[in-house]
Amino acid sequence: MSENFENLPTSEEREERKEILQEMKGTAHSEIPSPKENWDLIWVLSGPERSPIETPEPGKRNENKDRLETAFKIAREVTALRIGKNKKDITKDEVASFSPDIYFNGADEENDVLRDLLRGDFLRNYDFPAEKIIISPNLGLKHTGDQFEKMEENVLVGKRKTVIVTSAYHLPRVKRYLKTYHKKIDPENIILYPAEPVIFPVGRTLGEIKKIPRYKREGILPKKDKK
Repeated sequence: MSENFENLPTSEEREERKEILQEMKGTAHSEIPSPKENWDLIWVLSGPERSPIETPEPGKRNENKDRLETAFKIAREVTALRIGKNKKDITKDEVASFSPDIYFNGADEENDVLRDLLRGDFLRNYDFPAEKIIISPNLGLKHTGDQFEKMEENVLVGKRKTVIVTSAYHLPRVKRYLKTYHKKIDPENIILYPAEPVIFPVGRTLGEIKKIPRYKREGILPKKDKK
């Protein structure tokens, strides 16, 4: 559906759309960050689904599942580096002792669903210890901005590096939220990591390209990035 007259982008917004598209192309052609021993926290931004086991519509992926599975992979890779073993050979107990924590702060329903899954056998296929997953209290989060604004500061204390995992198309907006909340979350201590597989679904990608300039216009994101 075409945009109505009132919502037509300004020339400045059209330029920003081009900039966002270039950022996405950069992500698509860049190597995924290599794990480091000082990655102390893996922060998974929740996806549009309510559950990581929810069956997506045909032709779509469950982004919560992709993002969590990517976090499990990163955690095992960091554990392997810390103890000097091949990641295929590390045990669940070694992950429990040496892995970074995984932090999830989603909408209340998403948090509740994940808590229920952790009490069941959801992690059995991943051979991953539930005690390494931190789920935030239910904070009434509605969107990505809430996830940054209400991020529990005590979770960040003492962490050398925090890895933010989200879908590749979502990364440009995350970068802008980092600039907005730079006093609370130091961008210098952040690694942005695209969930695997690194893909750009057409509908959601185009929607994101349009959404960021509109959010600036509406005051959800600042019109000028904070330095």
